[in-house]
Amino acid sequence: MAKVTFSNLEKRNIVKYRKVEGIYANGEDNLYPQRVEAYINNSVTAKSAANKMKSFLIGGGFEEEFLNNYVISEGLDGDITLYDLLEKTAHSISRHYGAITAVGYNSLAEVDGVKPLIYRNFRYDKQDSGGYSGIIRYYNNWEKRAGEKYEPKKAQVIHNFNPRKSVVLSQFNDRYMGQAAVLKLDDEYIYPLAPIDAAIRDADNEAQIVAFINSELRKGFNLQYILHHTAFESDEQYRAFVKVLRQFEGGDHDSTILTSEAEFDEAGNPIVTAFKLEKIEKNYNDKIFENWSKYSANNIRKAFHNIPSILIEQQEGGFFGSSGEAFKASFDIYNTELESIRMKMTQYFKRIFEFHRDEVLKNATFTIKKLSYDTVNNSGAAGN
Repeated sequence: MAKVTFSNLEKRNIVKYRKVEGIYANGEDNLYPQRVEAYINNSVTAKSAANKMKSFLIGGGFEEEFLNNYVISEGLDGDITLYDLLEKTAHSISRHYGAITAVGYNSLAEVDGVKPLIYRNFRYDKQDSGGYSGIIRYYNNWEKRAGEKYEPKKAQVIHNFNPRKSVVLSQFNDRYMGQAAVLKLDDEYIYPLAPIDAAIRDADNEAQIVAFINSELRKGFNLQYILHHTAFESDEQYRAFVKVLRQFEGGDHDSTILTSEAEFDEAGNPIVTAFKLEKIEKNYNDKIFENWSKYSANNIRKAFHNIPSILIEQQEGGFFGSSGEAFKASFDIYNTELESIRMKMTQYFKRIFEFHRDEVLKNATFTIKKLSYDTVNNSGAAGN
C-alpha cells in the first residue's frame, strides 16, 4: 500500500507576502478568489448550489422588517439599503466564506455611510508581530486584464475596521478612505477557503463534460469520416473540391470529414478510382459521463453545507419529487445547516452599526429570518 505523506497532499491555498505589491497574495498566483468564481460560474451544479445557499442566507430578510428598506448610503445606482447589504454579503459568503464592507466616518468619528465591497478585490497588507494587518489594499485588476501591470497608486489603501474613536481620529488625513470590515467564516488562515474548495475539481469536471459534449455535437453527433480520393491534377482543383465539401457539411460545426489521397477498388484494394468514404465510430462510452456527473454533483452539494438535492435538482415524478412534505423538510434541514452562518452575519452587522450616528441602526438587532417554505411555495419559486 502506498504511503500518503503530507507532501503528497494538495495545498488548498498558498499565501505568501509579496513585497512589490505590499500584500499577502490570496493563492500562489494571487487569484484564488477569481479562480473560485470562475469554477462556480462554469459549473451548473455549483452555480445553482451557490445561489441557493445565498437565498437561504438572505432568508426572509431582517426580522425587524423596516430595516430592509432602511437607506445606509448612496451608490452609483442610487440608494443602498440594509437589504442590499444583506444580499451582497450573502452572495459573497456563498462564494468565498467571506465578505467585506466599506465603513465611512463623520468628523466626530461616528460611522456614517456603509456600503458593500467586492470580496475578490481586497488583499491584506503586511501583518504585525501579533498577526494583525491594519491596512487593506483594494484593487479591481489583480488578474492584470489586457496585459496591464499592477499599479500601486491605483490600489485604494483602506484601514482595517477599528471603530474606536481615538483610532479613527488618528487616521484622518486628506487621503482618508475610511475603513473596511472583513467577515471571515474561517479564521484558520489569512484568507478563508471557499465553500467549493474541496469540490473544486468536481466543478471543473462538470464544466469539462459539458464542453466535451458540446464540442462533439458541433462536430456532427460524433460521426467522423475519412474521404479517400485520387490525386487531383492541381492544387487549385483540390482547394475547389474541399470548398464544396465544407459547404456540404454545413457551417455550424467543425469539419467532420478528413480527406486522404489514395486509390481503392470496391474491396478496398488500391486501384485508380474516384472516392471512398470511411466512417469512424466514436470510441468512448457516453454512459460514463452520466455516472461522473452524478458523482461530481453530489460532491458539490456536500461542499455547500450538504444542500439537499431536492432543492437544486429535478426529482423523479415532478419538481416536488417524493412529496411536498419532503420539500418542506429540506427547508428545515438546510436552514439548520446555515443557522450558524446567519448568526455570524447578524453579529457582523451589529459590530459595524454599533458605532453609527443613527440611533435606529445603533440599536438594531439585525436578526435574519429563516427562509420559509410556505412563503416560497406561495410565491411559486425558491428564489436565487
